[in-house]
Amino acid sequence: MVRAFTLLLAAPAFAAPMAPLQARLDALAETAPGRLGVVVLDLASGARAAVRGQEPAPMASVFKLPTAVAVLRRADQEQIPLSTPVHVRWDERTPGWSPLGERVPPAGLDVTLDALIESMVGESDNTAADVLLRWIGGPQKVTAILRQLGIGGIRVDRSERTIAYHAAGLLPPPRAESLEALLSRLAAVPDARRVEALRRFSADPRDQATPEELVNLLAALDSGRLLQPAHNARLLEIMRATQTGPRRLRAGLPRDALLAHKTGTGYSRGGFSSGVNDVGIVNGQGRRLAIAVLLKDADASIERCEDVVAQVARVAWEASR
Repeated sequence: MVRAFTLLLAAPAFAAPMAPLQARLDALAETAPGRLGVVVLDLASGARAAVRGQEPAPMASVFKLPTAVAVLRRADQEQIPLSTPVHVRWDERTPGWSPLGERVPPAGLDVTLDALIESMVGESDNTAADVLLRWIGGPQKVTAILRQLGIGGIRVDRSERTIAYHAAGLLPPPRAESLEALLSRLAAVPDARRVEALRRFSADPRDQATPEELVNLLAALDSGRLLQPAHNARLLEIMRATQTGPRRLRAGLPRDALLAHKTGTGYSRGGFSSGVNDVGIVNGQGRRLAIAVLLKDADASIERCEDVVAQVARVAWEASR
């Protein structure tokens, strides 16, 4: 069964590229800050265009999408209801964006699997992501499940908290420290050291993915081949409702286009952005596209990088007429 699924994922790669779109993507890559990786797949015809489609790049919070797939896959296999509560511990509060972390009291908080997935994917909540990584058995378990599904080229290796240490050039302590202590240590790292650490972090092969495999993942979700129908539909519902990244793929599409997506924003310091990403499925006006955009190592602001992502969506939409 897995072998047949692998062949299904690989088949569109042999379709002829969309020549007009390919030329426009090549031109965008020439002028973009950093290294732009893009794959656009026409889900109806199988035609695709790519720039650095097989070059890995840091996923940042895009990793939360394959993590959600792995969590839902385990729920499918073990018949675990999404109403099942998971205890979120006080010491699991994670740096970065985390509305959930702000709600966790010292005694901890019970949150359903469904709510955790919604927080992780829809809000890109870091604490929710780390709790679900712990629930599933660690980051490597996510990668293993993806491999079982025939999906290569996507690596999930570290938690959000561990990434926060490594992106700042810090070693995790032998014993877990409080969020407050970690934030204090992060704030004490000079900007110049942070930029050096970020450049090293960006070159680390861990927690990276290729645009090609992310598009394959999106295509598999769109076709309903990864999960049981109810869980597949629920994940796409969450992706359609997400409000993150309004300046990225969303900004390059017409208002009536339906977008189900997951953004990712790497750490940024001193004018250097390690990664600004968006991957999603677009439906509207008779068009169905899967788009993955990973922009890494950019000596530019996040806003400038977001403009590039929006341009990719714009030219993809125009070329698909």
